[in-house]
Amino acid sequence: MLKKKAKYVFLVWSISTRRSETLAKSLKAKIVFFNNERKNILSQFFRYFLLTIKTLKVLKMEKADFVFVQNPPIYSLFPVFLYAMWYRKKYVIDSHTITFLVERIHHHFFILMHRFFSKFAFTVLIHNEDLSYIGKNWRTPFFILEDRIPQFQISLRKKEKGQKFNLVVICSFSPDEPIAEILQAAQKLEKVQFYLTGDFKKVKSDLRNSYPSNITFTGFLEEEKYVQLLRDADAIMALTTRPYTLLCGAYEAVAVERPLITSSLPLLKRHFHQGTIHVENTPEGIEDGIRRSLSSLENLRRKISELRVEKEREWKRRFESFQKVLYDQIG
Repeated sequence: MLKKKAKYVFLVWSISTRRSETLAKSLKAKIVFFNNERKNILSQFFRYFLLTIKTLKVLKMEKADFVFVQNPPIYSLFPVFLYAMWYRKKYVIDSHTITFLVERIHHHFFILMHRFFSKFAFTVLIHNEDLSYIGKNWRTPFFILEDRIPQFQISLRKKEKGQKFNLVVICSFSPDEPIAEILQAAQKLEKVQFYLTGDFKKVKSDLRNSYPSNITFTGFLEEEKYVQLLRDADAIMALTTRPYTLLCGAYEAVAVERPLITSSLPLLKRHFHQGTIHVENTPEGIEDGIRRSLSSLENLRRKISELRVEKEREWKRRFESFQKVLYDQIG
């Protein structure tokens, strides 16, 4: 007797995230976004309350067999937990790296909540093997599923002779990104044009008012323009000081087959082991890495193309294993 086809719903308390969108599409799951724009603490409290009610309404209407929920924010797990307990359904938590780390004092409370909800989850999806070491005492089932290489469709433009070396720096101006160090390195690389993505409003005021002329802050770009910017780049940089992190920007560099410059952290070195230059998060280290990329562009391009094939093959293998785990639970 054939098993019934399970119904999946993917919930995201955010405007959009590439990982969630890609994963939902691969699962053939309906994805539902909830605007979680932050204002002040008081309004945020009421917003979480309203989002909880809205989420429960969506879940009741969809009657999903499996609910996937992105974490963060941690509060999005509460309505999913209630739904799963009441209707005897299963849920999967897609936990991003930050949800395992304690960077501020209130993160200790978030970790306790994370552990509690994870105990009742069917499984917790994590992005890399290092995160399972952090949660080894949780007594929670983990499944490692790396980000999938994005499937971009934008065409490549022919670069005119004499143009500067274009370096796209993928960033969101979060505390783990060495933005000041990048701007310092740019001062010594006049022949390199830097394009820093992300919301310009988040740039610190002292940096916003004083930066080299070869720096362009692109601001938030629509998808098509953003991907075209990546396609037109000679190389792409994505840096972090945060351990256990596999950067979304690194996967985007692989997707458009552009040489990657990223931080010299053990996890990043293992996962992006070719077509990539790893640098220290210092002005000198960043400058040196860019100069090295300039001197070996063709070789880096060839190697990053090979890495793309390798990562796509490995992701498909892991995803098929995950699908089998889900299928085995269908009644």
